[in-house]
Amino acid sequence: MSNNDPPTASRADDPGPARPRSANARRWPRRAAVAVGAVVALGISVFAPANGRAVLRTADEASSTADPPYLQVDDRFLAAGGEPFFWMADTAWAMLGKLGTDEITEYLDIRAEQGFNVVQTVAMFPQAGAESPGDTVEAAADNDEFWDRVEFAIDAAAARGMYLAIHPVWGDKQTGSVIDESSARGYGEFLGERFGAYDNVTWTLGGDHPADGEEQLWTELAEGLDATGGTQVKTYHPRGDQSSATWFAQAEFISIVRFR
Repeated sequence: MSNNDPPTASRADDPGPARPRSANARRWPRRAAVAVGAVVALGISVFAPANGRAVLRTADEASSTADPPYLQVDDRFLAAGGEPFFWMADTAWAMLGKLGTDEITEYLDIRAEQGFNVVQTVAMFPQAGAESPGDTVEAAADNDEFWDRVEFAIDAAAARGMYLAIHPVWGDKQTGSVIDESSARGYGEFLGERFGAYDNVTWTLGGDHPADGEEQLWTELAEGLDATGGTQVKTYHPRGDQSSATWFAQAEFISIVRFR
C-alpha cells in the first residue's frame, strides 16, 4: 500500500514486521487550521479551527509499509493520504498497561469491525489499575518489556487501518510526581526516538488536566518528542468545559486545538 492509499482494515492476527525505533524522515511544519469531531466513550471532544501545524513528508520520504497514511493538518482539515480524515475514536485509556497482546488483538479486531479508526490510550496510567512502566518517566524508559507491548499495539492497530492517539502520561495526578519540568524533555526524546517513525501514532499531551502553571512542562515534553523524530500530530487534552487554546493558542507544537 502506498502512503496515498486510504486505510483499510485487516483481519490478520499478525500485526506485521516491527517498525524501526528511530525516525529518519524529515517533516516540515506549517501553520494551518483544522475542524474535526471525535465521539469517544467518556464524552465528546471537538478539534476545532485554530492555528495548528501541518506535518508533511515528500513522496520520497513516505512510508512504503502497509500502514495507514500519515496524518497531517492540511488547511482546515486533518488529512490522511491527501483525503480529509474523520477522527472516529474509542477510548481505551488503560489498554497499554492492562491488556496482554491477545487481548489487545481481540479488542482492536472488534473496534475495527465497528468502524473506529482511532484508539485513544495512555502510556502511563496507574490510576486505572494498569501496569505502569515505572514510578517516574525516567525509570519508565528502562522497561523494554512494557514498550515492546506498546510497539505491538501500534503495529496491530496499523494492520487494521487504525491509529493510536497516545497520551505519554495522564496529566491529572501525575504532574509533579511521575513527570515534572526537569524530566519532561528527556521522556519526550525517548518516545520520539522509539516511536517517531510510526505513521499511525499521534500524541496527546495533558489528560483531563488544566495546564495552569505547567505550560513549560508540556512544552518541554513536546519539544523533546520533536527533537528525536516524534513530530506526528499533537494536541492537548484539557478538563471538561476547557479549551487547550487557553494555554497553547500560539504554541508551534500544537497541531490542533481541542475543546471538551
